[in-house]
Amino acid sequence: MHKINSFILEIDSSIEEANTKLINFIEDCVNEKEFKNILQWLSLALNLPIEDLKHDSKHFLFLNYQNKKRRFNNKFNLITIFISIPKFILFFIWILIFRKFKKNKKKIETELLIDDINTEEAAERFYSLKDNFNRIFYISTCELKQKYEHINFIKYKNLSFKISKTLILFLEGLIKIFLASIKSGANLFDISLHLIKLSLKYESFFSLISSDYLIQERQYYTSAIKRYIYHNHGGKILALVQKNLPQLLGPGTFATADFFFTLGKKTDIQAIKSGGKFKKIFPVGSLFMETAYFKQRKNSDIPVFDLLNIASNVTNFTDGTDSFYKNWYEHFRWLAKFSMDFPNLSVVIKFKKDGLISDRFMLDAIKGGKIKLIESWRSYDYALKAKAVCAWSTTTGFEIIGHGQPCLFMDPDGKNTSFLPNDEIHRPLKVTSYNEFAECVLDTINGKSRQLKLDKEDYCLNSEKVSEKISFYLKKQI
Repeated sequence: MHKINSFILEIDSSIEEANTKLINFIEDCVNEKEFKNILQWLSLALNLPIEDLKHDSKHFLFLNYQNKKRRFNNKFNLITIFISIPKFILFFIWILIFRKFKKNKKKIETELLIDDINTEEAAERFYSLKDNFNRIFYISTCELKQKYEHINFIKYKNLSFKISKTLILFLEGLIKIFLASIKSGANLFDISLHLIKLSLKYESFFSLISSDYLIQERQYYTSAIKRYIYHNHGGKILALVQKNLPQLLGPGTFATADFFFTLGKKTDIQAIKSGGKFKKIFPVGSLFMETAYFKQRKNSDIPVFDLLNIASNVTNFTDGTDSFYKNWYEHFRWLAKFSMDFPNLSVVIKFKKDGLISDRFMLDAIKGGKIKLIESWRSYDYALKAKAVCAWSTTTGFEIIGHGQPCLFMDPDGKNTSFLPNDEIHRPLKVTSYNEFAECVLDTINGKSRQLKLDKEDYCLNSEKVSEKISFYLKKQI
């Protein structure tokens, strides 16, 4: 695995090819001799299938790949072993200090378990499922209101484990991982500890909580180890709900679940290309849209705009190409030019409350344009009332297309292929020049959008009753 420290991803032709290169390199890393030996030892020590350990290892490697630098985090450098060894030891001491004792602890039994909840808004999205299950229960990393039955998981506190067995695991690990690291020329402690953490965490959870079904929505927190342990404790189906579009070289890579509940009939493509593993895929629509739009009172005061841009903040993401940010800011310049070319049309950029509205480069890009700026979380209300909608990259675009509202994806020079590859699904949505953009906007305003010929269910199914569809598919399989 020593090659990981010198690896630089070459993006010679397309993001699609670069994505394949990265995935293949990661595959090679986890199959190198010394690391395979560690996985074999962990498989025996933790009683876990080696293929599941491999999958989560690949996921960990990807999460430590840095798009901006086009290389991996320096934590794999052998010299960092002197930082990782103390962390390895201190983690054992930490979980020992905050260990939970099982004495007289009654097991929680629920029909549906909802995992990886990090906000109250996320908890609310799943709350309507309570109507279709005897009991729902949450595992949360934040405090929730009393109406959401839950336990909190914070910083690996209150884990349940056998002290003697875990002590042996860490003592053996110190020796085996150290020797394997020296032989491989790479620091293997962080990735090994990650796998151990997953095992301890989910053995503890599923010893305390039993359920028939488990569901979550954040693709980048899926785990093959979690899935195996869940099934080993009697769980029948572990499901993933698609909230966001997977991105090549981005979130969603190496996602895994039994069931994948997707937005549309073809919105799983990127996840599969990025190493995703799913037993069954069911298009159901957008659970987010069901909660945030269909179950909310519609805002009748929202005005109708001629052109609405749904702004996405990608300041913390790049595909690694030199042109990424240049083209992203260019799409704001298109908006400014359009507003000047057609001054009688109202042009609006709708921002989330995430700080992008104050970005000085964005403000410079639209300088001189006749553009109204709005900050709001009510994207669906604004988008479904507008005469024409455009964006650089947003899941909302796919959701509204599924509900009969076209959305133009602005892609200067056709290089934004991390979000929107040049394939049969994404290419009809894109405009790659200003002239094409302006023409398509005017066509859309006049009811002549080329997107009206597309199968809208490829992008998103009707989302008014997503909870019912999810419940049906889960229960149908038992």
